[in-house]
Amino acid sequence: LAPASSRLLGEEVWMAHVAWGAAKARDVGRSRLVWLLSDDLMDRSRIEPLVVGSGAEFVAWTGRSARPVLAAGAIPDLVLVDLALQWALDSIEELSSAGVRVIAFGPHIDREGLRQARQAGADEVLARSAFFVKLGDLLG
Repeated sequence: LAPASSRLLGEEVWMAHVAWGAAKARDVGRSRLVWLLSDDLMDRSRIEPLVVGSGAEFVAWTGRSARPVLAAGAIPDLVLVDLALQWALDSIEELSSAGVRVIAFGPHIDREGLRQARQAGADEVLARSAFFVKLGDLLG
């Protein structure tokens, strides 16, 4: 169905079709945006090549003052959150309530931290070892 022929179905259908086409055009060529919230440079050195290799754009947020703020046009498709960060749970809550897919990871012995991440709204919560084993699949 082309926009011209959708007009034959009525103004409302035509407007919906044009809006859909405009939204699709905006997304063409836009790579996925993946954020990493972690101060661990070793983890970043393992994660960044996998994210970039998957075709996504990678942004790392580090340091206490760099807590990410969702801004129009910069909303990530996926956020990877290291539970070692003091503000990890607040970020998970904020991101998940905005509809962002969140994967949290932390030490397997920190059962309480993993539980709190689930309660805060993380889509997936993994022990650090499992996170790195599954990361390639999680990005796909």
